[in-house]
Formats: sequence, structure tokens, C-alpha cells
Amino acid sequence: MKKIHCLNPIAKCGTELFPADYQLTDNIGEADAVLVRSAPCMIWTFLKACWQ
Repeated sequence: MKKIHCLNPIAKCGTELFPADYQLTDNIGEADAVLVRSAPCMIWTFLKACWQ
């Protein structure tokens, strides 16, 4: 099961397109990926572990 965190509100008609083995989570710490619609993410810093 892959867990996705939506950083911004994403329409249900979009999130319903994920396959059955994807699950949305409110906990960004347990997420395998982050879905971003619009955010100033170029100024964020990430742990090196995120890039491996």
C-alpha cells in the first residue's frame, strides 16, 4: 500500500484516479509521496533521505 499526503485540497474526482493500492493520509510523516497542487515548495528544505 502506497500512502499519499495531499498538501492542498485536491478534488475527489482527481484522487479517485489513484489505483486501489494507493491510500490518502493526513500524516505527512508516514506518506510515501506528497501531492502538491500549488505551493512555494522551491523554498523548502528536505532531509537528504528524501532524495535516496
